[in-house]
Amino acid sequence: NSEFTNSYHDTIRFTIKVSSCESYERLEKSIRYASLIRENECDEASYQNLLNEVEVSKTAIESDDAQAVYEQTLKLEAALAQLIKLPGTPVVEIGQTDYKTLRLSWNTTSYADAYQIYRKTPTSEEYSYVTTTSDTEAMMTVTTGKEYAYYVVAIKNEEEGLVSSNPSNVVKGTTQLEGIPALSI
Repeated sequence: NSEFTNSYHDTIRFTIKVSSCESYERLEKSIRYASLIRENECDEASYQNLLNEVEVSKTAIESDDAQAVYEQTLKLEAALAQLIKLPGTPVVEIGQTDYKTLRLSWNTTSYADAYQIYRKTPTSEEYSYVTTTSDTEAMMTVTTGKEYAYYVVAIKNEEEGLVSSNPSNVVKGTTQLEGIPALSI
Protein backbone atom coordinates (compact mmCIF):
# COMPACT_ATOMS: atom_id res chain seq x y z
CA ASN A 1 0.00 0.00 0.00
CA SER A 2 2.86 2.39 0.77
CA GLU A 3 4.36 1.55 -2.66
CA PHE A 4 1.12 2.68 -4.28
CA THR A 5 1.05 5.86 -2.17
CA ASN A 6 4.68 6.69 -3.04
CA SER A 7 4.01 6.00 -6.70
CA TYR A 8 0.90 8.16 -6.60
CA HIS A 9 2.79 11.05 -4.97
CA ASP A 10 5.63 10.70 -7.48
CA THR A 11 3.08 10.88 -10.32
CA ILE A 12 1.51 14.00 -8.81
CA ARG A 13 4.95 15.62 -8.35
CA PHE A 14 5.86 14.75 -11.96
CA THR A 15 2.57 16.22 -13.25
CA ILE A 16 3.11 19.42 -11.28
CA LYS A 17 6.72 19.62 -12.51
CA VAL A 18 5.61 19.22 -16.17
CA SER A 19 2.91 21.87 -15.89
CA SER A 20 5.39 24.13 -14.07
CA CYS A 21 7.82 23.75 -16.98
CA GLU A 22 5.04 24.73 -19.39
CA SER A 23 4.28 27.83 -17.30
CA TYR A 24 7.97 28.79 -17.23
CA GLU A 25 8.19 28.37 -21.01
CA ARG A 26 5.01 30.39 -21.58
CA LEU A 27 6.23 33.14 -19.27
CA GLU A 28 9.67 33.30 -20.90
CA LYS A 29 8.05 33.46 -24.34
CA SER A 30 5.77 36.28 -23.14
CA ILE A 31 8.79 38.17 -21.77
CA ARG A 32 10.54 37.83 -25.16
CA TYR A 33 7.42 39.01 -26.95
CA ALA A 34 7.00 41.96 -24.56
CA SER A 35 10.58 43.04 -25.30
CA LEU A 36 9.58 43.55 -28.95
CA ILE A 37 6.91 46.12 -28.12
CA ARG A 38 8.19 49.68 -28.35
CA GLU A 39 7.05 52.59 -26.22
CA ASN A 40 5.84 54.57 -29.24
CA GLU A 41 3.47 51.71 -30.21
CA CYS A 42 1.11 52.23 -27.26
CA ASP A 43 0.02 54.67 -24.57
CA GLU A 44 2.45 55.39 -21.75
CA ALA A 45 0.34 53.84 -18.96
CA SER A 46 -0.05 50.52 -20.82
CA TYR A 47 3.65 50.47 -21.66
CA GLN A 48 4.64 51.12 -18.03
CA ASN A 49 2.23 48.38 -16.88
CA LEU A 50 3.87 45.99 -19.34
CA LEU A 51 7.39 46.87 -18.10
CA ASN A 52 6.27 46.35 -14.49
CA GLU A 53 4.75 42.96 -15.32
CA VAL A 54 7.97 41.93 -17.10
CA GLU A 55 10.03 42.79 -13.99
CA VAL A 56 7.64 40.89 -11.71
CA SER A 57 7.80 37.98 -14.17
CA LYS A 58 11.59 37.84 -14.00
CA THR A 59 11.40 37.84 -10.20
CA ALA A 60 8.85 35.01 -10.28
CA ILE A 61 11.16 32.91 -12.47
CA GLU A 62 14.12 33.55 -10.14
CA SER A 63 12.04 32.57 -7.09
CA ASP A 64 11.44 29.10 -8.58
CA ASP A 65 7.89 29.21 -7.18
CA ALA A 66 5.65 27.35 -9.65
CA GLN A 67 2.43 28.97 -8.42
CA ALA A 68 3.92 32.47 -8.68
CA VAL A 69 5.15 31.71 -12.20
CA TYR A 70 1.72 30.45 -13.25
CA GLU A 71 -0.08 33.50 -11.81
CA GLN A 72 2.44 35.91 -13.34
CA THR A 73 2.12 34.17 -16.72
CA LEU A 74 -1.59 35.02 -16.72
CA LYS A 75 -0.93 38.64 -15.67
CA LEU A 76 1.75 39.23 -18.31
CA GLU A 77 -0.35 37.62 -21.03
CA ALA A 78 -3.26 39.91 -20.06
CA ALA A 79 -0.99 42.98 -20.23
CA LEU A 80 0.23 41.88 -23.67
CA ALA A 81 -3.31 41.29 -24.90
CA GLN A 82 -4.15 44.93 -24.14
CA LEU A 83 -1.33 46.08 -26.43
CA ILE A 84 -1.40 43.60 -29.30
CA LYS A 85 -3.78 44.42 -32.09
CA LEU A 86 -5.29 41.07 -33.04
CA PRO A 87 -6.90 40.57 -36.44
CA GLY A 88 -10.68 40.65 -36.53
CA THR A 89 -12.76 37.54 -37.19
CA PRO A 90 -13.93 37.18 -40.81
CA VAL A 91 -17.56 36.52 -41.75
CA VAL A 92 -17.66 34.06 -44.66
CA GLU A 93 -20.25 33.49 -47.39
CA ILE A 94 -20.32 30.68 -49.95
CA GLY A 95 -21.79 30.33 -53.42
CA GLN A 96 -21.52 28.16 -56.54
CA THR A 97 -19.83 29.56 -59.66
CA ASP A 98 -20.16 26.46 -61.85
CA TYR A 99 -20.73 22.71 -61.47
CA LYS A 100 -17.31 22.13 -59.89
CA THR A 101 -16.39 25.41 -58.16
CA LEU A 102 -17.47 26.98 -54.89
CA ARG A 103 -16.73 30.66 -54.27
CA LEU A 104 -15.82 31.71 -50.73
CA SER A 105 -15.90 35.40 -49.85
CA TRP A 106 -15.42 37.29 -46.60
CA ASN A 107 -15.05 40.79 -45.22
CA THR A 108 -11.71 42.54 -44.83
CA THR A 109 -10.76 42.45 -41.16
CA SER A 110 -8.72 44.92 -39.16
CA TYR A 111 -5.02 44.17 -38.67
CA ALA A 112 -5.06 41.11 -40.99
CA ASP A 113 -2.13 40.53 -43.34
CA ALA A 114 -3.65 37.41 -44.91
CA TYR A 115 -6.31 34.74 -44.49
CA GLN A 116 -5.98 30.98 -44.04
CA ILE A 117 -8.68 28.72 -45.47
CA TYR A 118 -9.59 25.38 -43.87
CA ARG A 119 -11.83 22.70 -45.41
CA LYS A 120 -13.61 19.53 -44.40
CA THR A 121 -14.22 17.19 -47.32
CA PRO A 122 -16.92 14.51 -47.63
CA THR A 123 -14.35 11.83 -46.74
CA SER A 124 -12.65 13.60 -43.81
CA GLU A 125 -13.77 14.08 -40.25
CA GLU A 126 -11.35 16.93 -39.49
CA TYR A 127 -10.75 20.30 -41.10
CA SER A 128 -7.43 20.68 -42.89
CA TYR A 129 -5.47 23.68 -44.08
CA VAL A 130 -6.03 24.50 -47.78
CA THR A 131 -4.21 27.75 -48.55
CA THR A 132 -3.28 31.27 -47.45
CA THR A 133 -4.35 34.31 -49.46
CA SER A 134 -4.26 38.08 -49.08
CA ASP A 135 -7.52 38.34 -51.06
CA THR A 136 -11.01 38.31 -49.56
CA GLU A 137 -12.31 35.57 -51.83
CA ALA A 138 -11.20 32.19 -53.10
CA MET A 139 -12.40 29.69 -55.66
CA MET A 140 -12.47 26.07 -54.46
CA THR A 141 -12.57 23.18 -56.93
CA VAL A 142 -14.80 20.39 -55.61
CA THR A 143 -16.49 17.17 -56.69
CA THR A 144 -20.00 17.83 -58.01
CA GLY A 145 -22.78 16.76 -55.67
CA LYS A 146 -20.56 16.43 -52.56
CA GLU A 147 -20.85 18.73 -49.54
CA TYR A 148 -17.79 20.67 -48.35
CA ALA A 149 -17.43 22.82 -45.22
CA TYR A 150 -15.07 25.78 -44.86
CA TYR A 151 -13.90 28.35 -42.35
CA VAL A 152 -11.37 31.19 -42.57
CA VAL A 153 -8.86 32.57 -40.04
CA ALA A 154 -7.35 36.06 -40.35
CA ILE A 155 -3.62 36.15 -39.61
CA LYS A 156 -1.10 38.86 -38.79
CA ASN A 157 2.64 38.38 -39.18
CA GLU A 158 4.60 39.28 -36.06
CA GLU A 159 8.30 38.91 -35.28
CA GLU A 160 7.48 36.05 -32.89
CA GLY A 161 5.32 34.29 -35.49
CA LEU A 162 1.71 34.40 -36.62
CA VAL A 163 -1.08 35.91 -34.57
CA SER A 164 -4.53 34.73 -35.64
CA SER A 165 -8.17 35.67 -35.21
CA ASN A 166 -10.85 33.37 -33.97
CA PRO A 167 -12.15 31.05 -36.70
CA SER A 168 -14.93 32.46 -38.86
CA ASN A 169 -18.38 31.00 -39.15
CA VAL A 170 -18.51 27.62 -40.90
CA VAL A 171 -20.09 27.62 -44.35
CA LYS A 172 -21.16 24.54 -46.28
CA GLY A 173 -21.63 24.16 -49.99
CA THR A 174 -22.49 21.59 -52.64
CA THR A 175 -22.22 22.08 -56.40
CA GLN A 176 -24.79 20.78 -58.87
CA LEU A 177 -24.87 20.34 -62.60
CA GLU A 178 -26.68 23.31 -64.14
CA GLY A 179 -30.24 22.56 -65.16
CA ILE A 180 -30.37 19.25 -63.31
CA PRO A 181 -32.13 19.47 -59.94
CA ALA A 182 -30.49 17.84 -56.93
CA LEU A 183 -32.16 14.59 -55.93
CA SER A 184 -33.09 14.00 -52.34
CA ILE A 185 -34.26 10.66 -51.03
